[in-house]
Amino acid sequence: GGIGGGGGGAGAVGANASPPGSAPGGIGVQLPTTFRGSVLGTPGPDPANHYVAGGGGGGTWTTSYGPAGGLGGAGGGGNGAFLNTPPNVQVLAGEGTLNTGGGGGGSSQGGNGSPGGTGGSGLVLIAYPT
Repeated sequence: GGIGGGGGGAGAVGANASPPGSAPGGIGVQLPTTFRGSVLGTPGPDPANHYVAGGGGGGTWTTSYGPAGGLGGAGGGGNGAFLNTPPNVQVLAGEGTLNTGGGGGGSSQGGNGSPGGTGGSGLVLIAYPT
């Protein structure tokens, strides 16, 4: 089997793989207060919203039933793929959330493994002085 570490986010590195499951992606960063009245970003720890650029979770491939792929980091990171053989349970890698710049989930290699997820499209923020 194989397990993957999580991808790094803009706010923290991804976690190292920890058997038997793969690791979560690193957290993104919270948008500046100027942009928090918008619908941009995803939930996170403080104050639970407006996070972008999270890392993708690591993928998992195992020959016995084990934990799923790693969770994507707050800020739009996709969950990692999961494949176990047998009994041939497969979950595809998650994509990064649109308009967050979040990373795609890691692939599950081996057998009929699935590829990694696509990263989320980025965003450009412009603030004008008032």
